[in-house]
Formats: sequence, C-alpha cells, structure tokens
Amino acid sequence: MSFIYANGKKFLGQYWVTTTNADSILMEWKKEKVNYVLLSSFRMDPKKNNGRIINTLHRMLQPLQAKYPQKLKLVKTIGDDEASYLYEIDY
Repeated sequence: MSFIYANGKKFLGQYWVTTTNADSILMEWKKEKVNYVLLSSFRMDPKKNNGRIINTLHRMLQPLQAKYPQKLKLVKTIGDDEASYLYEIDY
C-alpha cells in the first residue's frame, strides 16, 4: 500500500529483519536516506484479528527505541485496535 500512496516519492520496503543492533539499523537507514518509519499491525491471517501480526519492523524498532529513545519521534497515530504509527527518525 505504501508504494501506491507514496505519490512517486522513493519508498524503501523492509521485507526482513536485517539486524537487531540499534547502531546497525541507524547506519542502514541513514545510508538509504530513510527519514520516516510506518509501524503497522498487519495481520498474519488477514481474515481474523487473533493478535498475531507480521512483526518485521517491530523487531527492528524495539532495540532502537530501547537504546536511543530520543531518535524516534511519534508523528501520527491512526486507528485504535490495530493502530499504525508514523515515526520520524532523528539521526
């Protein structure tokens, strides 16, 4: 969906966990000029909300948030039960 709604802007998809090291994550994303991260709760089974989600970005952002909480600024939250969060990365 992000490809569709990016309006021609560069969008970098994160399809797998490349590292869980906070410094490496920042280095990777800075190199790719990633300024924002959209953290969503995509269901593993789209037909039912059983709490199981695809957690690729969750697994990468958790160590970053733990080590450098000041580097992630919450910009916007959309939704309640299955909320999406837009974070700005402050390098």
